[in-house]
Amino acid sequence: MLQETIQLLLDKAQPAGGSLKFLLVGDGPLAPQMRNALEPYSGKGLVTFTGAIPHRSVRAYLDAANILVSPHVPMPGGTPFSVRPPNCLSTWRWARRLPPVPLDQIADVLEHGRTALLVRPGDPQ
Repeated sequence: MLQETIQLLLDKAQPAGGSLKFLLVGDGPLAPQMRNALEPYSGKGLVTFTGAIPHRSVRAYLDAANILVSPHVPMPGGTPFSVRPPNCLSTWRWARRLPPVPLDQIADVLEHGRTALLVRPGDPQ
């Protein structure tokens, strides 16, 4: 889902002369697929993959970003979503020494249009 959204946003931003860039921090089982699919963008300097980073460096990477993204897709049967390691919001809160927030409560903590842009899970648009 994140890969598709990145492609959509970059395809819209480039013709308009936008300066949108993505920094993808971390690693995981889908990383090779994402690297391959986003190679045309990374080759132009629009997408950077860090791979795994030391835990002590998390705050520096979060502070380098203007926007943090926490992608989710709906869980089968309506099961509440959970993720390990922590999602972006929990990581951001951890880096600032704030208590973690369960993922299903993000909409209770963030205000759409004011402190976040909340989108329907599973919708790359």
